[in-house]
Amino acid sequence: MRRIIHRLPIMILLLLLLTSCNVNDNRVKKLNFGLKDIEWHLNEGYAFIDMTVDVKQDVGGFGELHQFIISNREEKLSISDWYSKSAGNASYLDGIVRGEISKIDDPNIWNDKEWVDVIFAIIAERQH
Repeated sequence: MRRIIHRLPIMILLLLLLTSCNVNDNRVKKLNFGLKDIEWHLNEGYAFIDMTVDVKQDVGGFGELHQFIISNREEKLSISDWYSKSAGNASYLDGIVRGEISKIDDPNIWNDKEWVDVIFAIIAERQH
């Protein structure tokens, strides 16, 4: 699993690039990624990854923190959970739906149907 996960940050960086950067008049000029922490939970089949991204734009920029839980299920790696903070606050969706979390720690959270139903109910309520 470690050997596979060493290649994983490249995939995560590309995913962050596609999801974090708005295409508008203030174009993204440079992205700097940093790895804050990796915790191996090999007996449980997952790793916790804590990353930063510094986005430089034509005018100004911003920083974000992304936490991932990467699970190894049947020799296939997948993102089991992802939590984002920008400027010290949870992302809009994470903040509304999940609240302020200091660290994600449950690779099976999205398998909890009751929890997921509550999350989607909150999202649906906010859309009206």
